[in-house]
Amino acid sequence: MFAEDFIQLVQQNNLGTYGTNLFQGPKAVIPGGAGPFTSFVETGGSAPELIHNNYSQPAWIKPSMQVMVRAESFDLAVARAWAIWSVVFPIRNAIVNGHKWRDTHMRQTPFPMGLDETGKRVRIAFNFDATIEPGIEWFDTGWVDTGNNSWI
Repeated sequence: MFAEDFIQLVQQNNLGTYGTNLFQGPKAVIPGGAGPFTSFVETGGSAPELIHNNYSQPAWIKPSMQVMVRAESFDLAVARAWAIWSVVFPIRNAIVNGHKWRDTHMRQTPFPMGLDETGKRVRIAFNFDATIEPGIEWFDTGWVDTGNNSWI
């Protein structure tokens, strides 16, 4: 769901179209051309938060993501990375794609990562974490809380 939320953020701000210049995952096939092309990969995240009266599932999950922009023009790659960064950074208590995002934590500002595999396009990247209230679709695993877990 985190990836789908991010796709919606990028698309609704006219910063990319999924499958055209916005791609997901480490095996995404980035087309040839000048770009800009944005790819993103979900990364490890951090431990979820629990609340005192419901310990059977997290109250908040904390996924993380790396966003990378490739373009032949350094200035264009930097501008697109900063534009996406600027959309993600201010999120506080917002509904994104039907999910409640409490906040985001930017790990750094966009930074250069050298040339991509073509040797023609510069890569500009940044990483961020989000704190998201998980909906039932996040836990559709078939596991059932039997009520046997107790602090007493």
